[in-house]
Amino acid sequence: MDPKKSPSLRPVPPSEPVRIMAGVSLSEISVHGPLEDRLRGLSQSELQELQKLIARRLETADATVNSPVSAKTGSASTPPSRKPPVSASSPKAVWQEREPECKEDPYPHTQVLDGGLVGGFRLLAASRRGKSHAHGGTYREDAFAMTTGSAPAPWWFLAVSDGAGSHSLSRVGSNLATKEAARLVQKYAFRGETPKETVQRAAKGALQALQREAERRGRQLADFSCTLLLLLWKHDEDEVAVTFQAGDGFIARVGRDGSLELLAEADGEKVAGATHFLGSSFVAQTWDRRFREHSPVDTAGFLVATDGVADDLVPLDANGPILCGEFPKVLAAEQPSQGLLDLLAYEKRGSFDDRTLALAWRTWGL
Repeated sequence: MDPKKSPSLRPVPPSEPVRIMAGVSLSEISVHGPLEDRLRGLSQSELQELQKLIARRLETADATVNSPVSAKTGSASTPPSRKPPVSASSPKAVWQEREPECKEDPYPHTQVLDGGLVGGFRLLAASRRGKSHAHGGTYREDAFAMTTGSAPAPWWFLAVSDGAGSHSLSRVGSNLATKEAARLVQKYAFRGETPKETVQRAAKGALQALQREAERRGRQLADFSCTLLLLLWKHDEDEVAVTFQAGDGFIARVGRDGSLELLAEADGEKVAGATHFLGSSFVAQTWDRRFREHSPVDTAGFLVATDGVADDLVPLDANGPILCGEFPKVLAAEQPSQGLLDLLAYEKRGSFDDRTLALAWRTWGL
């Protein structure tokens, strides 16, 4: 049939925007080149069929994103209990704030901590429940812990963790792992041990704490799956920083020139959303190489973040300095820890995971 004789089969003229969804044109989703040409060659009826297909795919994708998945790339352990907040008829997300129905092992939706001034660094940490957890009525899976000391020289320690949402006790795992790591560092730091030995003890102790809790509850270790990122800093004659990382997220040093340097290697960075957890066989097989020693110089600060923040900053060299540019305002706030929590409430399209950031920011010598 001649498309000119049928409005329903009329190709879209070059002057008219091709809309693949109601109210969404190609220019608004950055589709250009050969794909744009192919879409412009479709008839109106073909575009309508394409709209229906995309709507179905979006519903499936959003349901997948908002349901917990094993290791972030596996199949969902349970189907999503609530409809996704985005539908074809309503392109804008309508996120809800729902309280968890489960009352076992409750955790607050936000957490803040001000560690004060240690060794010339102001220490802050904040964590907030992500949109997907709030909409689904589940608990925050992220956790952090912090501890400091002054003998034999100023030192501080940051621990951050992200629970695997596909496991019902992952929030227990993340909280237990960070708290146990901080407890062990506080107990053993610089008491006959090198900084690296102390971090090794903390990481091993965190894993053993999960193993003991799994045995106590009669559960599998995997039920407590979580990432773990550790950073121990001290300043004696020279600055020393030791890191450990199992899973995604990042540990970074910020230079005085604003540059960011990763101090540890994230798992699964070659595959979006994929990672390994503390207690997994892969982490066990690569255990020793996860500990790194650094001699930082000309440092403005350190950041330890879960993937909810780390993924939003990709590419880090471009977006990291933008985030760091907000820290002076945070530190100048009446309650800096609350200021950091407010900063983590930023809006970013496609970002709905828990967000946790531990910050050590130098306040002198800049």
